[in-house]
Amino acid sequence: MKFYIVTPTYNRCQELKKLYQSLQSQTCHEFSWLVVDDGSSDQTQDWIASLSGVSQFDIIYLPKENGGKHTAYNLALDYMAESDYHMVVDSDDWLSDEAVSLILKDINSLSQEEVGLVYPKSPVSQRPSWLPEQVTQVSIPEIKLKYGLAIETAIVIKNASVKAVRFPHYPNETFLSEEIFYIALSEIGKFRAINRELYYFEYLASGLTSNIFTLWKNNPQGTFLLFKEREQFISKNLVGKNKFLEMLKVTLNKEALRIALPNMQVKKNRFKKMLLRPLAYMVYLKRFK
Repeated sequence: MKFYIVTPTYNRCQELKKLYQSLQSQTCHEFSWLVVDDGSSDQTQDWIASLSGVSQFDIIYLPKENGGKHTAYNLALDYMAESDYHMVVDSDDWLSDEAVSLILKDINSLSQEEVGLVYPKSPVSQRPSWLPEQVTQVSIPEIKLKYGLAIETAIVIKNASVKAVRFPHYPNETFLSEEIFYIALSEIGKFRAINRELYYFEYLASGLTSNIFTLWKNNPQGTFLLFKEREQFISKNLVGKNKFLEMLKVTLNKEALRIALPNMQVKKNRFKKMLLRPLAYMVYLKRFK
């Protein structure tokens, strides 16, 4: 079994250096750093090459044409063996010194049915909220949709669990929500939920999260697929008021994006469209105008 830290990157050479230092500082170096370069035009390739013989851990560099983080992740999944484990660590994030040591111990405690581990990501300014103590296993979409936690998570995955799971790719689109991937994983098994602080981040103005609505608008086919998959997950896994509210949110986002993209050919529910049009227009003005 090998453990990989996977970092998809695009023109983030300066940010990678901070992550590299946190990897160098690990108390355990029994891992490989798999850097997938999504067509960078900066000094990423030269800098990675300069680390040869210097780093205390194995580094694999996989260059590819620009296609978006999801296509870089697909390449990483194809590279690793099914017997391995991995965690994605973004180029602008970093780990605590004992992160790898703790993760490897937690991996060894996984049951056969569990597909991996999930921890809270810690913003630099505060400790994040977490699941109720009695919740020890969870699917990734449940964290937000069932338990109402709008938090970032650090996810360790058993590669054998994702051998048949890959991100779809649409021509001329370079963004696809990772939620689609985790909804697919929810059909396979649950993650062990551990409230442990080992992954840190801060939002960058150029990051994906801070530009999510622009990304949705510029990548509509993938975004409408996200809405479809989220609706199906909600319908199957949520109940009562929570189910109604989450379904309403998806519907309003979908209708608002249709307003923003009037030429997009998407199947419509005419009654729902007429009923929710005023609210959807407000969402459109706030997010897509």
